[in-house]
Amino acid sequence: MAEFLIMAVDKTHSDPIKDKRGCYKRGDIVQVYEDGECKEPPAPDSKFVIVKITGLSKATAEQYAKQDESIVDGKTGINTRRLYHLDFSLLPKTIIDTLKTDRQITVTLSQVKNYIKNKTTNLSI
Repeated sequence: MAEFLIMAVDKTHSDPIKDKRGCYKRGDIVQVYEDGECKEPPAPDSKFVIVKITGLSKATAEQYAKQDESIVDGKTGINTRRLYHLDFSLLPKTIIDTLKTDRQITVTLSQVKNYIKNKTTNLSI
């Protein structure tokens, strides 16, 4: 099982370029952990939630925490902080309610795979 630390709110910056490239947005996968590494749920006022996904290894899950990068004129640049995000706007109400109250949830990969999306293509994993 993989555990995702996910940003639950939008972080912002007054500079639009820094905002897009350097600020985590709601649903961004901030960190990936091995099963059991997240001992306690985030505090009720935390900016984070934990989504534990059974049927997903940490090694596979780490690909969803990569930065969105592109190569322009031979230089690598960051487009957005993360390439993938958990699309909160599409999540079922039961999952949202659990995340609001408990700040964490354990789900199967099939329950959330349609909601983990590539920000560039908008395709699910």
